[in-house]
Amino acid sequence: MSTATNSAQSIRAAAKIKPPKRAKDPRSRNQGPSQAAEIAYGNLIEEYHDPRIAKLAIRATALALLGFLIWATITPIHELATGQGKILPAGFVQNIQHLEGGTVAQVYVREGQTVAAGDPIIRLDDVSLKAELGKAQARVEFLRLAIQRQTLVSTGHVQDWGTSDQERFEELRASQQSASTASIEYRDAQLKVIQAELDMKTAEVSSLTQRVANSQQELDIVTRQLADYEKAVESGAISRRQRDDVLREKLKVESDLAQLNGQLELSRAAVQEAEARMGELQAQFRQDAVSQIADLEGQKAEAEELVTQLQDRLERTVVRAPVAGRISNLGTHNPGQVIQPGELVAEVVPEHTAVLAEVNISPDQIGYISEGMHANVKVLTYDFARFGGLDGTIVEVSPNSIANYEGQYFYRVRIELASNHVGNPAEGREVTPGMSIVADIKLGDKSVLNYLLKPLRAISDRAFTER
Repeated sequence: MSTATNSAQSIRAAAKIKPPKRAKDPRSRNQGPSQAAEIAYGNLIEEYHDPRIAKLAIRATALALLGFLIWATITPIHELATGQGKILPAGFVQNIQHLEGGTVAQVYVREGQTVAAGDPIIRLDDVSLKAELGKAQARVEFLRLAIQRQTLVSTGHVQDWGTSDQERFEELRASQQSASTASIEYRDAQLKVIQAELDMKTAEVSSLTQRVANSQQELDIVTRQLADYEKAVESGAISRRQRDDVLREKLKVESDLAQLNGQLELSRAAVQEAEARMGELQAQFRQDAVSQIADLEGQKAEAEELVTQLQDRLERTVVRAPVAGRISNLGTHNPGQVIQPGELVAEVVPEHTAVLAEVNISPDQIGYISEGMHANVKVLTYDFARFGGLDGTIVEVSPNSIANYEGQYFYRVRIELASNHVGNPAEGREVTPGMSIVADIKLGDKSVLNYLLKPLRAISDRAFTER
């Protein structure tokens, strides 16, 4: 207690002591008691310590450190992979070529013009194709009418064919109808000859049948008469000569009857033969007609296929835009120019479709990137600070690295953009293929504390190791 009391008294005494004034003459060497007073005052000040100030300083420092740790723990740092590249259309540039080639008859567009899907670009000369198509269509119609003619011949019906659907085929229809009528009349004429022969043989069979019946009756009578004569001869009523006359008559009737039966069989066979010839003739006509129909059907199918091919070629003489877009390169500008098969007609850059951004990523960052990750794309054409960027999603990562002309390796990453306009679409800042971009791909988040501790982790990983 005495020590604390003495210290307090010393502090109060020091507070009451004013620091001595220095001599005005700095060259004065005789400082005397003034110097001793200054030393005493300094000693008193050094002995003075206020514990409240120290506690406040410690608490403030601890709170500041705690607040920093909390902030460093909860504050995220975005890990980004940055790459440069350009804008690509999702469908890429559409190259329009012509399969067969030909002579240009008309050019409908110019370079830089916007076209809709299906709009004509050029038209090739189609005169020769139309002539070939007309010949092929005429052959199809001819074969169709020929099939109809053979069908009528096979059934044996003659009918009016009416008029053709197309006036240019009216002559074909008339000629085929005449041929059909002539074929049916020729068949009918042959059938009539056979039918006449059949009728004659049938009448002959009928006549012979009647004669056979009469001869049979006559034979029955003679047979009974001969029996009576036999009895009369036995009784002696008549002579044997009379009986022999009746016997000869019976033999003659039997001979005539046998001859008539033979003729009847021949006539019946002739009737059957005529009927068979008629059936064979009709079957032959049907078989020939059916065989020709099958052959004509095959030819008609080939002709129809040729018509389809020629119609496709004729339709392809007008080269149309496959997609809506802008003509970036026109292979022909003047009518009369010859286009070779497979030659480029035009290039169309698709518009109003999903847009892809292609960026190059260094190999040391590609391991953190995968499809589906989010990216922010800055279009260098438009000020990012004023208009912002575009959101996108990674849709493709190249499986292998690619070397540029400087020998540097990188991976190509394609990002599908959520919009084809930067900022408000009404303001017209449209993203077009070829624009340069910078893409920030979000790899993840980590806290400030983890970021600050990263060097320590690296040191700890290498601790107690030696090369």
